[in-house]
Amino acid sequence: MPSLEDYEEIAVLGAPSATAHDLLPRAFTDWSVCFRLCTGAGALATVSLVQHRENQKYLALKRMDKKKILKMKQLEHIHNEKSLLEEVDHPFIVGL
Repeated sequence: MPSLEDYEEIAVLGAPSATAHDLLPRAFTDWSVCFRLCTGAGALATVSLVQHRENQKYLALKRMDKKKILKMKQLEHIHNEKSLLEEVDHPFIVGL
């Protein structure tokens, strides 16, 4: 289990110069990471603390259910969230 010091390396909370593309390989699958704990859950997504199997870095992984997004007609909201994350420049948020 990660210690408090390890949380500084989590992509969403630290690593201001890193992007999601820098931290994860192109062929990312559930087998690429070890799921440590679920940190949050909502109607459309869950956020989990994961540890990459190769480089041992901790990351926050958001998994979204495409069928629920389409069924609940939330596609525009998802696009807005993505656009916002692409534009924001903050040390505690990973750029896309």
